[in-house]
Amino acid sequence: MRYDIVTFGIPMVEIMRKRLDCPFDEVGEFEGPYPAGDPGICLYECVAMGYRGCYVGVVGDDPLGSCFLNQMERGGVDHSYIRKDPLHTTATSLLAKFSDGSRSFVFTLPTSAAAQLGPEDFDEELLRNVRWVHVSGCAISVSKSIAKLHHMIMDFIGDDVTVSFDPNYRKEILGLDEYKKRCKKDL
Repeated sequence: MRYDIVTFGIPMVEIMRKRLDCPFDEVGEFEGPYPAGDPGICLYECVAMGYRGCYVGVVGDDPLGSCFLNQMERGGVDHSYIRKDPLHTTATSLLAKFSDGSRSFVFTLPTSAAAQLGPEDFDEELLRNVRWVHVSGCAISVSKSIAKLHHMIMDFIGDDVTVSFDPNYRKEILGLDEYKKRCKKDL
């Protein structure tokens, strides 16, 4: 199958504070989980606009992974390239919002199933049949293996493939200097 857009991402769910101004160091209520992560959100919306999309990633073999996969399926996203890792849990993001517009995050991404995405997920056949690759800076920051995979993808695809890049830098995941290094080819 030929896809309009493919992303090699970080499948995750987000769990949010129910009310404003309730930091994580205080007891409070949460709502969710909601399927999240910038690669999935981008892809989901592209498919909603009529593009054929495929998500490559890793979830845990757990209910949160099923939550993410179910949302992709409901949206018509091909998630057959998302593998389940029985040794790691699905990535989560905890979110607290504040009345001044700021937000606070706690991510489990670096130790999650999502961080296990890497060069072994490279698929030449998939990339031969794609028109557009969406790259997430947040995904690149999660693990060196994800960054290496993205560099392999960029080396493989032709000039006829459109690449979009969402920097989405998250200081909660990785320092800025290391983030910049991972975005460059030489790791």
